[in-house]
Amino acid sequence: MTAGKNQNTETKYKDKTSSRCKELMSSAQKKCKEALRKVPNCWSILGLPVCFDFEALGTCAAVAGTMCSSNKAVDKGFGKNYESTERSNKELDKHFDAKMEYQIISRPKDLNLKTAEDVGLAIDQEFRSRMAVFRLISSAINKIFAFLFVLTILAAHTYQRKFCTKFDFDNLYITGYFRRIDARRRKAGKRTLLPLKKAEENEIIYPSRMKLMSHEKQKLTKGLIMVFGQIVFALVVFFLDYLLFESLDIIRRHSEVTTIMKGHHQLSVKVLGKGALARIMDNLFRSLKNQEHTLHHVSTNKRCLPHPTELDPWYLWLVLGIYIAQIGLYYMEAYALRLRRVIASFFYRRRAKKRTLYLYNEFMRKRVGFLTHMRKKIRRLVREKKLSIETALPTILRYKFPLLFGWLKWFGLGKKQCLICDDKENKLTHHCPGCRYVYCRQCWRDLKKACYYCNPADTSEDTQTSDKSSSSEED
Repeated sequence: MTAGKNQNTETKYKDKTSSRCKELMSSAQKKCKEALRKVPNCWSILGLPVCFDFEALGTCAAVAGTMCSSNKAVDKGFGKNYESTERSNKELDKHFDAKMEYQIISRPKDLNLKTAEDVGLAIDQEFRSRMAVFRLISSAINKIFAFLFVLTILAAHTYQRKFCTKFDFDNLYITGYFRRIDARRRKAGKRTLLPLKKAEENEIIYPSRMKLMSHEKQKLTKGLIMVFGQIVFALVVFFLDYLLFESLDIIRRHSEVTTIMKGHHQLSVKVLGKGALARIMDNLFRSLKNQEHTLHHVSTNKRCLPHPTELDPWYLWLVLGIYIAQIGLYYMEAYALRLRRVIASFFYRRRAKKRTLYLYNEFMRKRVGFLTHMRKKIRRLVREKKLSIETALPTILRYKFPLLFGWLKWFGLGKKQCLICDDKENKLTHHCPGCRYVYCRQCWRDLKKACYYCNPADTSEDTQTSDKSSSSEED
């Protein structure tokens, strides 16, 4: 049955081919006849056989019958090949039947997902919050400066009020008027205060001297301790910043990884066979033949590594410069506080003179009381045989071996101290010939040139501690 079907298909194809050929030849005959009829004097130009209509038609028919034979044009077994191809196409259609099934999976909405609008709103909100904080800080700073200005005015008013009402308020200055009082008393042969004792100098201030006095140094020391604490903290911060920079830089230099991928991909499809199916598959995979692809990919983690920036040393010097300026301000604070007394004295001159006179009399009373106390103390110790002065080793060497260690005095070593005020000996120091003790010039004069170690029983001076006219000064 299959062979008959194949033969029938081949016969139909041959008949169809012959019929198509004859139609083409008939059309050509008609064209020839129409063309020859239009040619004048055909007999004389082409000859009788060509121009005779019936012979030309017979000749064309014979030629057409010979040319339209399909036995040679159609190969044997064409029907079999054709039927085989049809069956192959049907088999391909049957096996290439695909059924697609899909399902859309809806993922839950990412709560952390932000759109461009959300980012813009977040930036705007952050900017507004930062601006609010900046305005708050700026307002606080302005209020603090205004408050400091008010405090400055209040402090000035408080100083002015106390300057005019309290004699002992900020009354520690050896002024020119103080020196004139002392010079007038010295000229009159009365007891004087200048030069002051070593213990007394710790309680006063010389406005004209650059040297800071004792309580001024105490304020400066407190300020310096605070500044040095801040400097140490700043240096620790800079050191930690340097350590962090070095750590991140080590990570950057030693953690970089670069991967290079190189390759050559080639795809070749070869269809074996010479049949119709082989040709179909060859046409199907023709676009995949000899496909080549070169791979060169570089992957690195450089962008993921930290890129630290070293702190400019200029900032370190800037911070140190600020702290040095702060130390200078602490040092200049003492001189600025001295100006308060100068300004107040300029506007209240009579009050300033009374304050200076009060200071002079207070020092005079303290001096007299101190001398009285020391007289009684020394005499008591002499009577009890307990009087002694701590003597340093250089002093012992100098006085025991003056030829060998006499040079110590040129370096400020080996000097004795006044028995009364502990001042070191100088050219004007009095050495008592009857004992090993010394007195400074002023103490020797105040003691009426009487050594209480050599004369412990002499108590006549105890009843004459001071004279009213010589222990105080009236304006």
